[in-house]
Amino acid sequence: MKKLSALILSVVLTLSAAALSVGAAEPNQSLPVTDSNVYKNLYSVSSDVAIEDEKATPADFDKLTGNIDSKSTAYLTFAVYTPKAGKYSFKLAFTGAEYAAVKAGSDVIKATPDTAFELELSKGLNLITCFGATAEQEGAQITYTALLCENGLNPIEGEYYIGGDVNNDKSVDIIDLVRYKKYLAKTAEVKVSAADLNKDGTVDTGDMTMLKKYILGIEGIDNAGVLDYEIGYVMRDNDISDNWNY
Repeated sequence: MKKLSALILSVVLTLSAAALSVGAAEPNQSLPVTDSNVYKNLYSVSSDVAIEDEKATPADFDKLTGNIDSKSTAYLTFAVYTPKAGKYSFKLAFTGAEYAAVKAGSDVIKATPDTAFELELSKGLNLITCFGATAEQEGAQITYTALLCENGLNPIEGEYYIGGDVNNDKSVDIIDLVRYKKYLAKTAEVKVSAADLNKDGTVDTGDMTMLKKYILGIEGIDNAGVLDYEIGYVMRDNDISDNWNY
């Protein structure tokens, strides 16, 4: 009886594994590393290959779940649009390290080269960040060539920005605060999506006050210093008339 039970259990596990294998989508849609489709920080892109800067400071893997220190942490970010929330399959093409840290939302996983992994994504816009070598990989430097995703994730067009970085120099500092003041005095322009820190659709003194608090180190200014993406266009495979309805 025990042998029969063990045999039945073995068959069930085998069938379950086979079902999972059949149901898992193969990542074969390439998101190449180019200047136009990634946000790069302490990475240089040449011939669609991104090379980590030697000046980057390796970050602790466990600390990558929070806000990223753009002044010292090397990373690339891809923007993808998902039709519905759920788990999606990816592969990452890279060399130079045993694994790469990959972040979606607040979740960070370790991806090995050309090996499928899953990310839990929300419906709509998702930013997928691939980091440079972490502190646990002493002396390593990661070179990226592409992120592969399963079919069904819609290509999008838009522009990356950092909240509060109104002069678009990849840092949030006193220079941005001065630009805010000039904008409110109608003597300068700002990047509106980056300047609207409270996300109310307007740029005003409330946003400037939030930036001032962020520069002073006051906690709780969630959108300042955070990378985001302004969607301009979503390409849907099934209904071209719905392209703008994201």
